[in-house]
Amino acid sequence: MTMNMERKSLQDVNVRRAVDALIDRQKIVDTILLGYAEPAIGPFAPSLPFAPTYEQSKETGKQMAVQYLEEAGYTIKDGKNAKRRRATFIYVY
Repeated sequence: MTMNMERKSLQDVNVRRAVDALIDRQKIVDTILLGYAEPAIGPFAPSLPFAPTYEQSKETGKQMAVQYLEEAGYTIKDGKNAKRRRATFIYVY
């Protein structure tokens, strides 16, 4: 997945990290790829010995996202005060 960093909201690395932390990679594998893959982090196949492992739970992802957004200057209270933004995802295969 890539992000359009020309968009002002994505120019802060911490915002991009927050978006990345919220991606449910296992759900993508299960629903789009019908289980015929393994969740990957970054451009490397999970089968490569130097690839990072995917062991992040949903709750950990949410906590990490809140931390990154706060570092970017957003105020998050109970996960409810974040501005909602519309996002478009394009699946290319």
